[in-house]
Amino acid sequence: MHAVSVRSRRLPGNKGIARDISLTGVEIEGGGVSAKLDAPPPIQIGEKFSITLDLDLINESITVLAEVVWVKRRPQFAFEAGLQFIEIGESEKNLLSRYLAKVKAALDRFL
Repeated sequence: MHAVSVRSRRLPGNKGIARDISLTGVEIEGGGVSAKLDAPPPIQIGEKFSITLDLDLINESITVLAEVVWVKRRPQFAFEAGLQFIEIGESEKNLLSRYLAKVKAALDRFL
């Protein structure tokens, strides 16, 4: 799937990459190679914060409130986390649906 930039003040360097997106949540990775591998992940399960997803394929961004549901330390990119959307407006949901449809159409053409 197309990588999507994730922005939030709660993430190291204020950014991360979304690797798996749905209408209900997102899996992100962050920290980069400069992150200390022995340090605890910068976000914790149960933590809630706003994230902005840059949906470049449709030239739009959405901001949602998300809750951390799992976190894993990863040597390659410092950490991965699963975030569940707990507040997403109707217009943001529509933009996300449009983005996901465009990604699916591109994958269908490729396969």
